[in-house]
Amino acid sequence: SGLYAVDERRYAIDRSVPTNPVLTLTVNGGAPEAFAAGISDLQIQYVLQQNCPPCDVVNAPAAGDTATWRLVNEVILTASAQTVGTVRAEDVATITASSRAKPRNLLP
Repeated sequence: SGLYAVDERRYAIDRSVPTNPVLTLTVNGGAPEAFAAGISDLQIQYVLQQNCPPCDVVNAPAAGDTATWRLVNEVILTASAQTVGTVRAEDVATITASSRAKPRNLLP
């Protein structure tokens, strides 16, 4: 057995300047800080190990739902990023990409 420190991290999109959305990060209840410019969307989903393909991918289970949290086997992160800075209107681009992660503490 062991004791491990855990940081609480919260991500949010700051859309106060609609033409330049910013991904913010809050660590352990502190003040939000700019983390990445141009992030217009961020989705985090969880893959459950329950052998039910149509219902295995879910949004965050409820905080107190330990039975469901124990089934989390993988995390899917999907982000949309757009061009920032001084560029011509015709050079603006938005890219959406997904990545799957199986963090060490989620391995069976």
